[in-house]
Amino acid sequence: MVEGLDAKEKAALDKALLRMYSHSKNNRPLLKDLYRELKQLNQNKLCERLDRYITGSLSNIFNNHSNVSLENRLVVFDIKDMPESLRQLMVLIISNYVQNEVKTNPKKRLLVIDEGWLLLQHEESARFIAGLVRRARKYYLGVSIISQQANDFLHNDYGRAIASQSALRILMRQDTTTIKNVVSEFALSEYENNFLLTCEKGDALIIADKNHVAVKVVASEKEHPLITTNPAEMYSL
Repeated sequence: MVEGLDAKEKAALDKALLRMYSHSKNNRPLLKDLYRELKQLNQNKLCERLDRYITGSLSNIFNNHSNVSLENRLVVFDIKDMPESLRQLMVLIISNYVQNEVKTNPKKRLLVIDEGWLLLQHEESARFIAGLVRRARKYYLGVSIISQQANDFLHNDYGRAIASQSALRILMRQDTTTIKNVVSEFALSEYENNFLLTCEKGDALIIADKNHVAVKVVASEKEHPLITTNPAEMYSL
């Protein structure tokens, strides 16, 4: 939220958090309570970077208690209309919220994260998601991460850790700029290499341990209108 902290700011933030929770007692503190403690510690520059979340245009989003309930069978967090600069932050907040809920009340759940490349772009969010994937099974949580390119997972250590921890990897069509890394990382054969370069929409290669199986995914008549992303179908009269 503040785009990085130096050593002094980290120490001040740690002290402010302890003071905030000490003063809040049994009440759930808000971001403005942390802001107030930082002000008292004369962290003016840090407070300036937090202003937009406390009193500015984003205060309604970040300076309120959550009203999201995870008791429903299906929960969807829709952040597609948020500015690009806020999406990574919101996905982190949502993932952290889900993780805390899962730890508090373990039961069979599936967390689906679309556009995973947004998280893998930045070290902090990539580290967080990699840790979540490692610990998910302890709390009966399944994690499914979807991204446009397999290379999104192969360009950094955290992405590769997520790919290696996954029980099931589903690869769809690749292009010539990505196929080399994909073939190397997943130990694909020449036939599988050619398959991923030439397969049609809906064709995929499923990798489960050492088992590789080619499949074709076909939506039913009722499913297709709900999941299609073809503009000609979405916006036709």
